[in-house]
Amino acid sequence: MRICLTLPFACDPKAASFALPYGIAVIAPILQKQHPGADIFFSTNENEVLSADIIYCSGMSEAWDIVNDLGRKAIERGKKFVVGGQHVTALPQTLRYGEAFRGPLENFEQPWANPLPDWSIFPTSLHSNAKYIVMSSRGCPFKCRFCSSSSFWSGRYFPFPTNRVIAEIRQLAHMGVKEIILFDDLFTANASRLRSLVERIVSEGLNYIRYSCLVRADTISNEVLDLLQAMNVVNAAFGAESGSDIMLRVMNKQTTCDKNQKCIDLLLSYGYSPVFSMVIGFPGESRSTLQQTFDFIAHNKGKCLPEVYPVQPLPGTWLWDYFTNKYNPDLNSFDWSSLSLRGNTLDWEKYHLLSDSCTIDDLREFMALASSK
Repeated sequence: MRICLTLPFACDPKAASFALPYGIAVIAPILQKQHPGADIFFSTNENEVLSADIIYCSGMSEAWDIVNDLGRKAIERGKKFVVGGQHVTALPQTLRYGEAFRGPLENFEQPWANPLPDWSIFPTSLHSNAKYIVMSSRGCPFKCRFCSSSSFWSGRYFPFPTNRVIAEIRQLAHMGVKEIILFDDLFTANASRLRSLVERIVSEGLNYIRYSCLVRADTISNEVLDLLQAMNVVNAAFGAESGSDIMLRVMNKQTTCDKNQKCIDLLLSYGYSPVFSMVIGFPGESRSTLQQTFDFIAHNKGKCLPEVYPVQPLPGTWLWDYFTNKYNPDLNSFDWSSLSLRGNTLDWEKYHLLSDSCTIDDLREFMALASSK
């Protein structure tokens, strides 16, 4: 039996920023236990994928048309087609071919109890420039209205046992990995838990590895930054989301522009070049709030790296419900590529405007101005 694990072909494993998909590495050893002796492999080549007897696919919303097209081809060839991920969990009715699968990282049954990820599932050619991921928790205690992850986990936070996290880091260290992305939704969600993890990383001598993580403005303090530096976190990013307190309240961000600025200033004082994201076009966005966001970016010009994204209504979120009530889309003919999260390649002709107080031209103008900063 041949079992293929794959991602939609829109993903480019040769891209410089490509991180080997953690979920694929996690499910591989589970399938190996379930199907002893099977040839289990990873591929994004359509012919190779369709040569397998069973195909496990994970796809985001923006690639859902590709997922369904692959499923059609697989079923026509008599292959078993199984799909996991947050999209199919939120909208299982949009899967036209095959069956939905709730994976080990998407259930509430101690995902840390699974075997260690099997990174050998990926071809040797992908390892040379790849980035590696460790996940030390699932979920987030906050409920931002645009976030599919916080919505999926219903505002709950599940930290993994320290021993499990250390085992995954040690595994990558033995492979010679020097940089690790901590792929938690919010790595600094719990300061006491962070301290115990950092103490183990330092005592195990694993702080020679360079780490990157996501933080949040109101979880950053001198104490937390001392811990991050002790474990050798070299890149810290957070979601500022807007330069308007009005928009932050509408997003249910539960923070303020002042807190965001203090976070930036504190990160700068520790030698970081903070990366912060901005989300524009949320319901209620106006030229005035866009100007406030632009002013926030301009104030931090040269000190930080702002990343600006037009907001997208991801399935399973409050924003998705808002979008469906506003547009009443036919999901049978919906163009899922219109939900692209990559602002630099966004097709504005397909974009779903969610605010009645600004236009698509306003958003395009803002993106052009922000990218020049």
